[in-house]
Amino acid sequence: MKRSIYLVAAVLFLAAGFLSSCGDDEKEKHETIAVKSITFSLSSVDLPLGNEDKVFTVALNYALEPVRSNNIESITWNSSNEGVATVSATGLVTSLELGETVIKVTVKTTDGKTLFDNCTVTVVPPPVEIEKIEFDSEGQILAPASSVNLSSKVIITPETASNKSLIWESNKEKIATVNNDGLVTAAADTFGLVVISATTVDGGLKARYTLDVRVVVTGVELVAPSNLVFQAGVDVQLEAKVLPATATNTNVFWESSNTTVATIDGKGKVSTKGIGKTTITLTTEEGEFEATCEIEVIPTAVTGVEFDSNEKLEMKVADEVTLKVNILPNTATNQKLLWESSDTSVATVDENGKVTAKDAGTATITVTTDEGGFKDTRDIEASRIPVTGMYLGNDITANAIRIVYEGINSVFNLTAVVEPSNATIKTIDWVSSDENVAVMDETGKLTFKGPGTVTITATTVEGGFTSSLALNINHFYSWLPRTNWSIYGWTSAYDDNRDGGPGWSSQAPYDGGARITSIVTDNDGQFWHASWSDPSTNYPHWFIVDLGESKEFDAVMLRRRSDNSGTSNGYFVYTSNSLSSPPVDTDWTYRGDYTFNRESNSRQVMPLEDGAVNARYIKLYFDPKHRGGSNYAMFSQFGLYLKK
Repeated sequence: MKRSIYLVAAVLFLAAGFLSSCGDDEKEKHETIAVKSITFSLSSVDLPLGNEDKVFTVALNYALEPVRSNNIESITWNSSNEGVATVSATGLVTSLELGETVIKVTVKTTDGKTLFDNCTVTVVPPPVEIEKIEFDSEGQILAPASSVNLSSKVIITPETASNKSLIWESNKEKIATVNNDGLVTAAADTFGLVVISATTVDGGLKARYTLDVRVVVTGVELVAPSNLVFQAGVDVQLEAKVLPATATNTNVFWESSNTTVATIDGKGKVSTKGIGKTTITLTTEEGEFEATCEIEVIPTAVTGVEFDSNEKLEMKVADEVTLKVNILPNTATNQKLLWESSDTSVATVDENGKVTAKDAGTATITVTTDEGGFKDTRDIEASRIPVTGMYLGNDITANAIRIVYEGINSVFNLTAVVEPSNATIKTIDWVSSDENVAVMDETGKLTFKGPGTVTITATTVEGGFTSSLALNINHFYSWLPRTNWSIYGWTSAYDDNRDGGPGWSSQAPYDGGARITSIVTDNDGQFWHASWSDPSTNYPHWFIVDLGESKEFDAVMLRRRSDNSGTSNGYFVYTSNSLSSPPVDTDWTYRGDYTFNRESNSRQVMPLEDGAVNARYIKLYFDPKHRGGSNYAMFSQFGLYLKK
């Protein structure tokens, strides 16, 4: 018998001839038992050739007959070709090169006999180790209670590997088991994913193969009523029948080709919406098998209409109420309605059923269906909300100041606040006690005509409630036209030659309404803005206006940049009739320190502390003490007044 044995740096040694049994009686210990034979357990052995990294050895075993032989003088070993393999004194053979040698074991007895046996050792090429193991695919579906042999799906690299033995394992034996030959058997009633692993005996390399144990879907049927023609507003239940009935994955998807005709939910319930046809498609998640049916939706006829209540609706004049009606049946296709009021002076109704009470009285609202002309009515009773009081809501002081500075023919609107705010009749009669001073129109607009004292009285038409105000305008200011006015340079924390000026005004570094010249125009949408970049300037800020010639004035007007409170809280005023270059050398006359309300969009007029002055140049200086909501000054208008 020939057997290949591969041992790496391993020693297997059987010293059978030197074993003695226990329990022999004293007589056996002194009796000589002669050796009759010595025999190798194998007649030949294949031993792989080693190299610098790996040495292959084999320990040869022999047996003595009888086992209890005790007349052994010596046991020796030798190799017939030590270039092929050597043998140690204990019988350990080591391969050296390819070839064949005979290993001889010799026993000499104490009575002079010599016995031996031979074993042929063939040194063969070294074994080919496995480098890689894999399956030919990642996995497959396996039907319950069926089997598949995975050994044919294993790919071992290289193909010449010496030892291709594998160890097979299943990670879920309740789903599928695997035997030593790679045969996988699926359970009959347990489904799911199972991973089968194959591990090489040589090297312990592992590959995995996933089996999906389930019943595969082979088709689908759509179960629907025999008549698939429905009226709008009807719900229809469809059913999905996945094939086979035992299929593991029964998930399906529903879809309507025209959702304006009908929609379908994930459970197969169809809701009809509009007139027409649509195709319902049923699709399986696994395999994407399809089944379809066509549904037709026809109109639902109107059979009547009714208000949600027939009780008389009581309203106050100017109230609005949208009436609710029900078209019968509620699934009727044509939902169009026509609305009508029997007396539009009392109440009107629009196309949506919204009723507006116009005056005290009664009216009947009629609703009519577009299809069939079905009608229903509801009575409306409207009543007035009486006036209980009235007061004037204007800031009289502010308007009086406006008259003072805007002069003859200046106007402002007075506001009468009627109580309650939803009173039916809010008409006001306006009366001026002296139309030489002020004239009123029916809207509450006051027009100033000249100095004097005047009383304005407002009276409600309903209830006769009155409120009055007295104005005493004994003088007013006239606005100085800004003809031929100009800006003398503009000041800044840094020099700038924009527009040819010497660089004396902090301003925005671009055009578009932010130039200092904007403040002497009539456009409130343009404004001057102190520079905020390249570099940003901090207080103080200032500018000089050249009036073209010396002019008399006694009040200064400023208006902030619209809707921006980031400007200054005040300013100093200086005047002069001559100007040096640079302006800092000018002999300026100080005219006072004035506050500015940066929270107001109004033109703010400040009379000069010294009264009327004559000057050609006026300088406004915004000191650090006047710093407001930011580092900038921002104004849209500058002007002057003279008292008349």
